[in-house]
Amino acid sequence: MLRNNLSRRLFAWLCGALLLGSVAVGTAQADGGLPASAGSPSATLPLSEVLRLYKENQAKAQTQETKPPLTASVGKLELSGRLLENAIDVSAHVELSVLDAQGWVTVRLLRKDAAIRITKLPTVPNGVLAVVDGMLSFMTDKPGAYSFDFGFLATAQVKGSRRSAEVVYPAAALAQLKLRFDENLFALGNTDRSEDGDGYTLYPQSNRFEIVWDRNPKAAAVTRQAAARPPIEPVVTTANASVVSTLEGRRIIRVRYALQFEGARTIDFTLPPRQSLDKVFVNGASVPFHVKGSTLSLPVTPARAGDESARVELVLSEMQGGYALSGRLDYSFPAVSWNVNDLFVTLSLPQVFNYQWEGGSLATVDSGSEVEFTQRIPTPGKSIHLHQQLLSSAATVRVAYTVDLTGNYYRGGAEQPTPAVPISQ
Repeated sequence: MLRNNLSRRLFAWLCGALLLGSVAVGTAQADGGLPASAGSPSATLPLSEVLRLYKENQAKAQTQETKPPLTASVGKLELSGRLLENAIDVSAHVELSVLDAQGWVTVRLLRKDAAIRITKLPTVPNGVLAVVDGMLSFMTDKPGAYSFDFGFLATAQVKGSRRSAEVVYPAAALAQLKLRFDENLFALGNTDRSEDGDGYTLYPQSNRFEIVWDRNPKAAAVTRQAAARPPIEPVVTTANASVVSTLEGRRIIRVRYALQFEGARTIDFTLPPRQSLDKVFVNGASVPFHVKGSTLSLPVTPARAGDESARVELVLSEMQGGYALSGRLDYSFPAVSWNVNDLFVTLSLPQVFNYQWEGGSLATVDSGSEVEFTQRIPTPGKSIHLHQQLLSSAATVRVAYTVDLTGNYYRGGAEQPTPAVPISQ
């Protein structure tokens, strides 16, 4: 159908052009065959050139017809906030679409004034986040759909026991704010709200969230009771380690520690021999560090105000040397000055060997505990999963290996695969 319509339109256009040419020729002949005067210029075009001009006109018309009505649009702005004494800690999830990118496109997300402090920004492929003309904005020169999260603190205005804060954004098809707070400490003053499990959901008025809350009179008694109890004993609730061993004999060790404590503390890590510390992350942010001897002393604070948890990640490296046809691999992990409830380890080893557990404080398990490390690297090869509970010193493990000859040699003229050596304790 489309081809027939195009053919009809082309035929009509050509007929019109030929008709005009015929009229011009007839006029010239009526004047005694003399050429057209200077005031009436004419030209003769080959059919191929006529077709090319027609296609260019069609392409321009189609481009104008398919141009989107707007350059970009914010589809979702989903905010999740937690009430603090004098601020709101907010995590924002954004979904937006860039429909037409003729050069760089700026999509405004949030009004950034003195009361708004950005606490977390992601890395977005093909885009960048920046403050432009008092607005937190997303900029890109690539059309497409984008989804990312960021965080900020909205500082409150305080009048007696009442607190108020506002969050303003330019536009979004869907915008909502889910609030969580301790009702022993605060009372929400917004009447236009809907209860949502353990919190409330607020909706904006004219692209603006206004949050009002009061300090609960019972909060002072709760604070005194909290101060009277003994502080929480610092502990590493869970540690996860991932070791990638290359065939050239280089090891990359990542260890993530989930901490539970109160206030500001210092945690010490004793590094194993031959291991060098490359990076340190606290609550997902890279921090400077200094290793004295083999000990790293690291000050830590909770990830959020009023919280009792934090996260520390160490990235280490070690040269173990190359592989023989068979041998043993010894692994050790940093000792921590706090007690560790659980340590989960995943060894990613070269595919060309078979492995068997031989000893150490870590024991094999069927599957590991998957976590996301801040330092991301591939984990190829064969995986061995290990676990140990209630650590108060460095964890160790020894693994024996032999070359994997499965399907690679012949015996008596027929292929005889060598069974894989099971990893067992």
